[in-house]
Amino acid sequence: DEITPADDLLALLEAADPASLPRLYVGCGTEEELLMVQNRQFLEAAEAKDLDVTVDFRAGAHEWRLWDAQIQDVIAWLPVRPSLALTT
Repeated sequence: DEITPADDLLALLEAADPASLPRLYVGCGTEEELLMVQNRQFLEAAEAKDLDVTVDFRAGAHEWRLWDAQIQDVIAWLPVRPSLALTT
């Protein structure tokens, strides 16, 4: 399948107004060669637009062990206000 402009993150980022974009979190396992190249390209483009980007490149491959560890950090990073948290 061909990537269309509507699906091209770099094109979307280039066209976006930086003031309208949220903080970003970019994470990838460093052993994922192709994904690391793509993530670094996106990071470079985001930094060129002076966006607030949290970078989480860590040792690991395309595997659950890495994702389980990273998702904990993503959840902690999310801007969730305590008043909006779910209660049981």
